[in-house]
Amino acid sequence: MNYGELKTLVAEYSHRSDLAAQIPGFIAQGEALITSRVESRYMEKSETVQEADRSNPGSVVYTLPDDFLSMRSFALVGEPSNQRRVEMRSLGFVESTFISHLPTEQGTPEGYFIVGAETTSDRKILVYPAPVFDAKFSADYYAIPAKLVDDADTTRLLGSQADLYLYSALRYLAIFVQDVEMYQLYDQLFTDIAASDNEQTRRYHNEGAAQMQGASTWV
Repeated sequence: MNYGELKTLVAEYSHRSDLAAQIPGFIAQGEALITSRVESRYMEKSETVQEADRSNPGSVVYTLPDDFLSMRSFALVGEPSNQRRVEMRSLGFVESTFISHLPTEQGTPEGYFIVGAETTSDRKILVYPAPVFDAKFSADYYAIPAKLVDDADTTRLLGSQADLYLYSALRYLAIFVQDVEMYQLYDQLFTDIAASDNEQTRRYHNEGAAQMQGASTWV
């Protein structure tokens, strides 16, 4: 499915041809809702975070991709002896241990913390301790789906889970026309599908992890 087909489908489901001009706005609101509630395998990406992404030499701060939403896994890669998963740390850990050692402590990265407002393009990752070498990391993350603009536009998520886009748009259309029953229907349909997709994604990764157990090269 593409953006043009989605707009047509929203109009058909709503039986409100008079709202054709508003439908792109309802879809845009739905995209924001999807970003806030869905972590689907169809939103996953992998990128390398490396020295070029570092704020300055010796810094613990690296820039994340513009479409970064949330981290699934983060690992130090390179020489086999250095490969390891880097674990997310809590805010309490960062405040009590991380911050106080930022100016001086260097070593093999063991933990990370994400900073910056969610769903914005200024997200940073703080890696601790600061690498003493030109470290390279593999970031597996959930990405914000690309915005739909032109009729031919599509995303992996739209192609696989079109109902998320349809029901989220109809949810906002219902708010616009002040139809409580319609809102309750499409809000529940969206919630159910989002929860199902999130659960399927967790199972997908859990099953994959079980298959890989004992065969991983990570230390």
